[in-house]
Parts: sequence; C-alpha cells; structure tokens
Amino acid sequence: MKVKFKNMLNHFTGKCDGIIYYYHPVYNRVLARREPKMPKTAANERMGRIARRLRDLQVSEGYRDDLRSYAWASRAEHPGSGPLSWVNVLNRLFWSLSRQMGIDLEEISRQQIIEQNLPVSSVKAAVEAGLLEPVQGWQNLIREI
Repeated sequence: MKVKFKNMLNHFTGKCDGIIYYYHPVYNRVLARREPKMPKTAANERMGRIARRLRDLQVSEGYRDDLRSYAWASRAEHPGSGPLSWVNVLNRLFWSLSRQMGIDLEEISRQQIIEQNLPVSSVKAAVEAGLLEPVQGWQNLIREI
C-alpha cells in the first residue's frame, strides 16, 4: 500500500500501531504493510537464530559494498527479479553455502569462515564456488568479509 504523509514527514521507516513502514528503492516510495503475526514454532525460532547469527558476523564495509554492487548488477541483468539489497545477497549466499557444503548456519562464525577458507570470504570466491550466479563485473568483487 502506498503511503501519503501529512505534516511534511517524507521518509518514515519503522513500526507503528501494528503497521510496518519501509522505503522501497525500486518504486522510490514509502510503502506500508501489516505486521505479520508469526506463530511460535521450532522452524521459526531456528530461522530467527540463524538471522541473528548472520547479523553478528559484522561483515566489513568493503564486503557490504561488494554485495551492493552484486545486487545492482544482478538487478540490471534480471529486471524485476534480482535481490534488492546487500542483506538479500548475504542471505542467499549463506543459504547456498549451507545447502552445498552442509554447514550449520546456527554455528557459523567469522573465525570459522577465515580458518576453513570458506568460499563466502569474498563475492568473487562465492561466484567461483557456484554459490552465486555470475554477473557482469563479478571478478572485481574481491574485498574480504
């Protein structure tokens, strides 16, 4: 749902009264949706633990920039279906790692990535390992996690 603000408030993002407001970069608008009511299940709790673990990795700013560049290139090659943000690319990357190499995402750490030389250490390594599909300019995305 498109949002129109009164009182000169242009870009509010966050939660208020059970509604989530967020900026959508493709539409260049603020949108609103109802806050979902997720049931307490073991699968939902596991997804939450994995999301917290990935957030706690504290990836470097250079790595984030490479993920942003990958997202832009992916959207350019596949309009309407590419990832919208670097976080989407990061999630896709780590879930591919989990599927291909059988690594438990609830236990993954930054130290484990570096010590085991996992292919998520850079976007280039991830593309070479087949975790992400190649996009234009992927060879230049070499900054480490």
